[in-house]
Amino acid sequence: MNIQHVLDDMVELARALGYVVRREKGAFKGGACLLHNQKIILLNKHVPAETLSITMARILAMHDLDGLVMKPAIRSAIKREAQSISSKNNSD
Repeated sequence: MNIQHVLDDMVELARALGYVVRREKGAFKGGACLLHNQKIILLNKHVPAETLSITMARILAMHDLDGLVMKPAIRSAIKREAQSISSKNNSD
């Protein structure tokens, strides 16, 4: 599966979870925040899709996605990042 398609699918999944996803220019990689009770994900237009897909997977890994339908490649990427986050937290 093309990395841009993975990223696009993750963006759609985030929108289904109630996020507003914005692609902006700036000196940042990307991330999620809550602004005036609105969930927002900012993605830097100049960061490669591979890096942005990791950012998206980390954000999505913070949610219960069990009831949502998604392609296996998307679920795998999110699971991989969730395990990465978990192993980093356990090593601290």
